[in-house]
Amino acid sequence: KLFEKIIENNPRTFLSAEACFHLAEIYFEVNKDYDKAIEYYNRVGSEKRNSPFKEEALSKSVVVAQIIQYYQPNTDISQEDLVEQQFMLAEHYLNTLGMPDSVLVVYNNIIAEKNKLETQLDSLRLKETLLHKNLQDSLAKLQNSEILTSFEVEKFVPDSLIAGDSLKTQKTIIDSSDYLAVKNKRQGLENIIQKYSEKFIPYTKFLKLWMYKNVVGDSLKAEEVYSSLLELPEDNKYVYAAKKLWNNEPVKFSNARLEKEEVTNPKHYDKVGFGIQPLEYIIANINKLKQQ
Repeated sequence: KLFEKIIENNPRTFLSAEACFHLAEIYFEVNKDYDKAIEYYNRVGSEKRNSPFKEEALSKSVVVAQIIQYYQPNTDISQEDLVEQQFMLAEHYLNTLGMPDSVLVVYNNIIAEKNKLETQLDSLRLKETLLHKNLQDSLAKLQNSEILTSFEVEKFVPDSLIAGDSLKTQKTIIDSSDYLAVKNKRQGLENIIQKYSEKFIPYTKFLKLWMYKNVVGDSLKAEEVYSSLLELPEDNKYVYAAKKLWNNEPVKFSNARLEKEEVTNPKHYDKVGFGIQPLEYIIANINKLKQQ
């Protein structure tokens, strides 16, 4: 309550920004309310753009977002919002601190996340297979004891079991709940990985290409990233944008088949779920970065 009162009575000040940070810490470390923690970490910069707590707040918001991603798959926070936490940190490194190398580290972390998720998916698939077998064994025992006469595993609903105190029935309900929970988690993770493949990674690689080509000035790295983008499906709009960028043409987030819908002044975080900061913020900092 004390920190909330400070924020309310001292809006848009260093004091309110610091109070937001400490309140976020409480939600994160003590209450384990990760949604609220992200909310207040993000408010630090909103309260005071040049707050000394802003960088740590952004870094911790990324950590919290990853915790939500791994341990709270049913959260209302979208995958786009979780990834955006990392883009916000990258923006802060470039726009406020002038640290392009740190920006590239954040981008590499986003790209590497897919491998971690795929490892987690392999583990879930193995667990799902084992639970599926346990469930089939339990159902077979029920059928043999004539509690059930027929059953379709993929459409299993625990309530469809005949009510009673049978230990076999109770075990089957438990087995089915465990199986369905893991199955749903596996399906959700597959959807997340698909988003990484089709959107998050191509877009992040496009940003890396922009950084190496226009900010860092590393032509070899730029060519390496560009080559990796060309390995992706040709109709991906970020691949198309990369080709435009590579050929020094106006960048357009579209593809060759949607020429009429191209946008000649793209946003830094494409409007398909990533923030609202304009791409021009990079351009505005190029000369400043080159002079450092």
